[in-house]
Amino acid sequence: MIPCRNGRNVSRSKGFLMVVCVMAAWGASPATAWGVSAAQEDARTRWQALTPDQKRDVMERYERWKKMPEEDRRRLRGNFERFRRMPPEARERVQRNHERFRQMGPEERKAVLQKYERWRRLPPEERRHLREQHRQMRPNPHERMKPHRMGR
Repeated sequence: MIPCRNGRNVSRSKGFLMVVCVMAAWGASPATAWGVSAAQEDARTRWQALTPDQKRDVMERYERWKKMPEEDRRRLRGNFERFRRMPPEARERVQRNHERFRQMGPEERKAVLQKYERWRRLPPEERRHLREQHRQMRPNPHERMKPHRMGR
């Protein structure tokens, strides 16, 4: 809290907002006044472009993030970095699978998670063996491209 002239206290965010408004009235950009980078200015512009519902969603997620244990935050950052480094096709596949999972009912989701947990607990050699079996079961993608001749 920041003390004001009238004896009342103002939260830091309201205090910041008041400073920004005064500077705007003087014609100064907060970005130039405090040496804000172009990326920060861009983030501010993008924030202003959000609808009130979108801003509320972002703030709710931010509050959850702040309450999350540091270990979970580190894990999520790692997942994000891995996702960011994926080739576009792999990212699209992850997004499709995530959307498909999100649309499942609770029982179907539970079954998928149980299967994943069983898979995760398998020894690496057994997982390799099962992956190889799966690869052999799939049709060769080049065979699908061959023209099909009718009447043969």
